[in-house]
Amino acid sequence: MNSDSSSLDPFVRLAIYLTLPVAYVGAAWLTYRRWGGRALGALWIGVSVAVGYLTYRSICAQGHVCDVIGTSRLFLSSNPYYFTHYVSRFSALALAAFGAASFVVVRRHKRGSTTRLWPGTLILGVAAAISIWILGSAVLAERI
Repeated sequence: MNSDSSSLDPFVRLAIYLTLPVAYVGAAWLTYRRWGGRALGALWIGVSVAVGYLTYRSICAQGHVCDVIGTSRLFLSSNPYYFTHYVSRFSALALAAFGAASFVVVRRHKRGSTTRLWPGTLILGVAAAISIWILGSAVLAERI
């Protein structure tokens, strides 16, 4: 492990990347079942913006990636270019990934039982989110 305290262990990072879609699919299913499509849309946008911001913080915490100053200050106080550049791109990536998971949840909810979250829905939703995230990351890596 690095002496840099801001970098995460690869296993911790992997656990976060796998846990987040599972939690999102569960929350999306519950939200759609109880409150409908508008609440699911609010969850989708809110989680996507939060993930975009947290991804920015994670990337810019690594040495010499965003700025010499790093992310010790919140939002725009260090360098607004990196904030707007990374947050918007990673939020768009999260919108696509969680949008795919939301689509799976809505389609499976309309086709099947609405009383509980079926394992198939969970697996398909997580697979959709992770696959879109991986493909989108490959595209973003070419553009950043």
